[in-house]
Amino acid sequence: IYDQQGEREKSIEQLQLAIEEAVSPKLSIYYRDLAAIHEEHKNYREAVGYYQLAYKRSQKKKDLFYLARAQDFYYKD
Repeated sequence: IYDQQGEREKSIEQLQLAIEEAVSPKLSIYYRDLAAIHEEHKNYREAVGYYQLAYKRSQKKKDLFYLARAQDFYYKD
């Protein structure tokens, strides 16, 4: 929500806090959301790292797809 309001840093801060607290079984979603924020801002290195964590937690094919897509952008050069 914060990212949609143009508050990228606040969004990242809140997601990282949720991850640190690990109070939710939705941890892979938090990682995916962090990755998406970084990917939108063309910070592909960070996006790849967070997509890896999301896939490690979820083992879902869609997280693997997002990881592959971010890696394509990151390793494009």
